[in-house]
Amino acid sequence: MADADHAPSFWKSVAKAFNSNHGVLFDLFNEPYIDSWSCWEHGCQATYEDNGKTVTYETAGMQALVDAVRRITGLETTTDGIPVHGMLDPEILTCMMHAAGIDDGRIAAHMPAIVESAQEIYQRSVPDIRDKICPGVLPLLDHLRERGVALALVTGNLTRIGWRKLHRAGLDHYFRFGAFGEMAPTRGGLARLAIEQAKREGITGNISLIGDAVQDVEAARENGIRAIAVRTGITPPEELERSAPDLLLDDLTQFDPAFI
Repeated sequence: MADADHAPSFWKSVAKAFNSNHGVLFDLFNEPYIDSWSCWEHGCQATYEDNGKTVTYETAGMQALVDAVRRITGLETTTDGIPVHGMLDPEILTCMMHAAGIDDGRIAAHMPAIVESAQEIYQRSVPDIRDKICPGVLPLLDHLRERGVALALVTGNLTRIGWRKLHRAGLDHYFRFGAFGEMAPTRGGLARLAIEQAKREGITGNISLIGDAVQDVEAARENGIRAIAVRTGITPPEELERSAPDLLLDDLTQFDPAFI
C-alpha cells in the first residue's frame, strides 16, 4: 500500500517532471497488498518487514476527512501533499481546506460541522484492526494494568475517531481517559491536558509518553515528562534519534516495564 505521508507528494513531483513527455506512462497504484477494500478506500494501519523488524504505517486513505470537507463546504479536497504523520486531525483538515483555496474565516466557520461529520463517517467506515497491533503492545498493556498504572491516550485523532480506533483494535478497555485532536492546537497541549486530568483524578508518580513520531518526543519534552520513542511507525529512524528521546526502541518487545 502507498503510505499517506509520502506517496501523494512523490507522484505530484513525478507528474511535474514528466508532464510534457508523451513517452511516459504512469502506473500509480499497481497491485496493492491489502486486507480489505475498506482499507484501500479509507486507510488503515499496515505493516511490512524490514531486516527482521516489523514496521507499522498509515496507508493513504483518509476518506472520512475528505468526505467531511466535501459534505460541509461543497469543495473537492484531498490529503495529497500533506505530511499527515504526527499531525492532529484539525491540522490536516485545515491544510486540506487551505489547499482548496478556503480562507481562514470560512475554515473557522465550517470546522465544527466538519469535525462532527468526519467522526460520523469514520464510525461507519473503520475496519477491524486487531491484526495491526504492533509487537509487544498487548503484553505491555496487560502488565501495566496489573500493576495499576493509569493509562491515557494522547492522539491527534478526533475524540470519537480515536476511541473507535481503539475499540476496533480491541484496546479501548485498557485506557482510563484521553486527550484528542480537537482539544488543543498542538500535541504538547494534548499531553498537558492528559497530565492535568491525571492530577484531578489523584494520580501521582512518574509520567511517560510513548509514541512513534518526533512530535511525541517534543510533546514529552514540552511537559517535562519522559519520552519513549518506538521505531514502529514511518518516521525515519535517524529523525527519531535526532529528537533525543529518553528511550529509543525498535518495538515494545524490547521495553522494560520497570522504566515506568
